[in-house]
Amino acid sequence: MISESVPHLYLSALPFLPQDSILSKLLSPKFPLTAKLVSGQFATWPPFGCLLTGHTGRVNSVAFSHDGRWVVSGSEDGTIRIWDTEIGLLLAGPLKGHSDPVLSVAFSPDSKLVISGSQDETICVWDTVTGSLTRDPLRGHSDCVGSVAFSPSGERFVSGSGDKTICIWDAKSGMLVGKPLEGHTDSVNCVAFSPDGQKIISGSDDNTICIWDASTGLLVGKPLQGHADRIMSIAFSPDSSKIVSGSVDETICVWDTETGSQT
Repeated sequence: MISESVPHLYLSALPFLPQDSILSKLLSPKFPLTAKLVSGQFATWPPFGCLLTGHTGRVNSVAFSHDGRWVVSGSEDGTIRIWDTEIGLLLAGPLKGHSDPVLSVAFSPDSKLVISGSQDETICVWDTVTGSLTRDPLRGHSDCVGSVAFSPSGERFVSGSGDKTICIWDAKSGMLVGKPLEGHTDSVNCVAFSPDGQKIISGSDDNTICIWDASTGLLVGKPLQGHADRIMSIAFSPDSSKIVSGSVDETICVWDTETGSQT
């Protein structure tokens, strides 16, 4: 039977595809009379490990889309790639817009945009569907852009740079929102928006963390001091009440967002 009608082999596998998978959504409407599983059908593919290859240089930054289906990667080879985690294949890329290594990448909350920061001092905004730049690279920093992050609403994004400043950008227009934020005395390595969208945090080579009002761009209190070396990573708790920081000094600090004290 199979040798006489090879397509039936693929058609018979259709009922076993997870309901929310790309292949199921694409093919099921075309074959409405195909047998269906009464029970036991997965909604999505079960978790699996896969090796995504394609970059020709060190991968400096990776990020998931908010629905967990896509991954974006930024590399020393100067390119960005977008991957489908369900099937482990390249969706878009290599995306070329930077002239130097890509240091940081992030998805917008609706997964329609990707932003990338580079050693070339620029930020690129990419359309995830077309894989094209939405506008010319954004220029506002005078040194490498080592960290980028979207606001929870997706209306703005923030960038941290080796020029010691943080910039807030309008995601739609690509324009700077106000002036660069100044408060650090050395390179800014990491930035993040609070889940409630009210604050921005930044970690620096000056061993401190700054908390900023996302609306006004003003520094909230004094820089937080508790690490003995450069701060490389920071994050908010889901309720925005706490901050966690990781440092070259081999320690992790947890801070109260309101008081600035260690918990």
